[in-house]
Amino acid sequence: MFKNGAIKKTGFFWLPGQSQEQLPGTLTIEPSGHIELEVMGLFENTTADGSVTDESQINGEIKDLGYVTLEQCFYIYKPTPFAKIKHSVIVVNQAVIGAAFGKEDYFDYHSFSFSVDNLAEWVRISGLSTSDLDKPHSHRIDFELPSNIEYMLSNDMKLTINFGYKIPGRTVNTASIEQTTSLKLSSEIARPLADFKQCAYYLNNLLSFAMDTPIAMRDFVIEHNEIVTGRDEKSQRPLQLQLVYPSTNYTDEPTKLHWQQMLFPFSSIQSDAEGFLNRWLHLYEIAEPALSLFFSITREPNVFSESKFLSLAQSLETLHRRTNSKETLMDPKAYEIFGERILAGAPEDAKEWLESKLRFGNEPTFKKRLTCLLYPFRKIIGGSKVVKRIIYNIITSRNYYTHYDVSLEDKALKGFALMNLTYTMEAICKLLYLNHIGFTISQIENSLSYAFIQALHAERRRP
Repeated sequence: MFKNGAIKKTGFFWLPGQSQEQLPGTLTIEPSGHIELEVMGLFENTTADGSVTDESQINGEIKDLGYVTLEQCFYIYKPTPFAKIKHSVIVVNQAVIGAAFGKEDYFDYHSFSFSVDNLAEWVRISGLSTSDLDKPHSHRIDFELPSNIEYMLSNDMKLTINFGYKIPGRTVNTASIEQTTSLKLSSEIARPLADFKQCAYYLNNLLSFAMDTPIAMRDFVIEHNEIVTGRDEKSQRPLQLQLVYPSTNYTDEPTKLHWQQMLFPFSSIQSDAEGFLNRWLHLYEIAEPALSLFFSITREPNVFSESKFLSLAQSLETLHRRTNSKETLMDPKAYEIFGERILAGAPEDAKEWLESKLRFGNEPTFKKRLTCLLYPFRKIIGGSKVVKRIIYNIITSRNYYTHYDVSLEDKALKGFALMNLTYTMEAICKLLYLNHIGFTISQIENSLSYAFIQALHAERRRP
């Protein structure tokens, strides 16, 4: 997203290595990160020697912002050969503001900074303090900038919680100071931008999970240690380049949250935050499809109950498969011998069918997977009988909505009952993720909010 708000700036644009062939145009950047370029004319897609040029990257110089590098570009409108006024419209998926990179000198980066909605409320570390003085109606406000907090991540990046401050201004009767909190990923070795974006995305999902609501990243800044600014060697520092691209969960105005509305605040993991962060990254490493299914549902609360239910059911099955990959119904060697014996005695025309059945026959059933996932939390969920009922309803409803088998239609949940089951399944997913990143079951039990318990027990409700 773009921290300067919506802009519409004129300038000149050219393909890398062809700065002598510039086209006038207008660059529009929305706060959401949507970028569009309109130029007068058309970039030539062939050079003098007849070779085809790559139009996916465009350089430019625009009013007030200076040089820009526009990436992942494609035309959405080209003029016809007979048009009197030729203009083209190009969609841009990513922009770097502050430099015009050529194809041959494009850099990886050493750092990636960004802000996250409600991060300050989640961290809750403040340098502000107030005190009353002895003199009547006299008060004192002190501010000491908190020290930054650093954690080493398992992907060889360093995550820093950065604290800063702004002094908006002072009037006759008003003085204010605003503390800011942001995140920075850095690496000693320059790395592709995609590595930073992926890690930031994973961390943003962790914070969305912790705050129990989808939140957006904003104000991206990237740096390379060899791209510097400053008059002399002593004053030189990495040039801060603004990065613009569409961010997930974007809203014009972020929803204001209180820390008590969140699933867990930073203080509950602060003593082992590095461990929690790396366990989350490890969970993404081994079970990304399960997490992607879960977050796709939380970002789109208005999807049909059937679609939400199937996604959550698949997420639970995938989570167990990815985190218990070695679990089988029989010893693998014994199952292999068992299968060979069955095939040896089978008619020739049935062997192909039997082989397809035996290929997955040693994997746990969906029922067994759900039992393995839910059983450790049976006390929180409401007891063994409740767990069995939830498992039965998930299995029968999943089988019906996957195949629409008429024989299962009467057993599958529908309407209000299915909607409530999805609330319970979403809460179960959260229990599992909390446990995977380091919370013990007793810690989870003692920290659940009333709203969370209501969601966990939603499947008990009746219309």
